[in-house]
Amino acid sequence: MRKMLTLSFVWLATVTGCAYLGQVSPDDIKVKVLDVDVGVPRSGGLPLNFRVLLTNFSGATQKIQAVTYRLRVNEEQFLSGDVTTPIVLEQNAQTEVELPLQVNYESIGKTLKSLVRLTKNRYVLEGDVVVDSLFGNVRVPFRRDGEIGPAGLE
Repeated sequence: MRKMLTLSFVWLATVTGCAYLGQVSPDDIKVKVLDVDVGVPRSGGLPLNFRVLLTNFSGATQKIQAVTYRLRVNEEQFLSGDVTTPIVLEQNAQTEVELPLQVNYESIGKTLKSLVRLTKNRYVLEGDVVVDSLFGNVRVPFRRDGEIGPAGLE
């Protein structure tokens, strides 16, 4: 009986310890949108490239499985995409990630006209950083809103 209690205690301590080690808190990973590069209009569309900074505040290396993102301009759903190349983010370290978007002229109507006229437009860039953990993927959300114009983000 005593052996059974000891084994149960060891098993419980191991499982709860592993569960603690496998958790990723949204406070562990921070996402900061640094800027956006509005490219030169091309025949296929207008390239936008958002640059974000990922910071790992945890004491453990984190494996980022993906970064998914959505862009709304002037309150309209505009584009979405993802970066699926795994990123290893060392403990207490930072890395920059580029979120490329190609704006198709046929699909954006008024928004493209205002972008091409070089006026300011309200935008919201939001998404999730998908972090691998022992118990599955954890999503860490991020959001940035502001204005985008000829000088970039404001």
